[in-house]
Amino acid sequence: MKYLSGSLFQILDASLRLKNFSKVANELGLTPAAVSYQIRQFESRLGFLLFTRHPGGLEVTKEGQIICQQACESLSQMRSVIEQAKRLNQDAKTLRITASTRFATQLLLPNLARLKSITPDTDIEIDISDKIRPLVQSDFDIAIRFCDGKPQGAVRVKKVMNTSLIAVCSKALWQQHQALLASPKAFPQFLLCSVKCRVGTLEWPSWSSWFESLASVDWHNAEHLTFDEMTQVIQFIQDENAIGLVEPKLAEKEISNGRLVQLSKHELTIPAPYAYYAVIPDRRENSAPVQKCVQWLQGLVNNSYREQ
Repeated sequence: MKYLSGSLFQILDASLRLKNFSKVANELGLTPAAVSYQIRQFESRLGFLLFTRHPGGLEVTKEGQIICQQACESLSQMRSVIEQAKRLNQDAKTLRITASTRFATQLLLPNLARLKSITPDTDIEIDISDKIRPLVQSDFDIAIRFCDGKPQGAVRVKKVMNTSLIAVCSKALWQQHQALLASPKAFPQFLLCSVKCRVGTLEWPSWSSWFESLASVDWHNAEHLTFDEMTQVIQFIQDENAIGLVEPKLAEKEISNGRLVQLSKHELTIPAPYAYYAVIPDRRENSAPVQKCVQWLQGLVNNSYREQ
């Protein structure tokens, strides 16, 4: 059979939906006679009817249902391919990154000039949100996510950094109780704060996990306050007489400028495979700006791509 025209696919798609040649013609900007002619010509080539005609419209035959449904799916696939091609054409123009508030403000934004210097011909857009953005169905090129590193859907994942938890308090609390806070055994005398959440199969480690890893502290009578986000923990312990469990890389700025004080060298490592990953749609895996961005993200951990 000779090749099928794109216009015929559109007519078959619309006919299946609208069940009326006049409505099909109106939608596609054709005349009803032209629509009817193309359908009859196609039916003649096939040797069977796709539609039975009635005064009130059309009824799709069993054969017509199969062929028209395939035409609908083919058109949908073609539209999707065209959109992907459009996005690929924008590779060198825009790099869209989505990340959580704490990751973006602590690591991405302070070092953005370095990323710009290694992708000079690319515009960079950063979406800051603690909500999980849809990736495959969106225009984002990279999502920075804490997860188990297992691809969900048409994506690739590359590890950016592992993480851990340390105990910190405000500078004011440290100055008031420096001798007492020198030992983790005294921590339960203060209000303890941490994040409470679940990521996949991982229950986010709490103070109980931190103390149990020390194996020598009675913490069971401690007052404990939980928050949904790390940013909330960090803000609270700066304002109140409390001790918090925080990720060192995500509290680095507050620790380095003295607003927070690390109370113990003990770190509770978040168990593998959970870590921070760059999640990349398959369609963008081979993009040069995306690859450079991943290298930049990994370099932030060992300071090779930090702003001086």
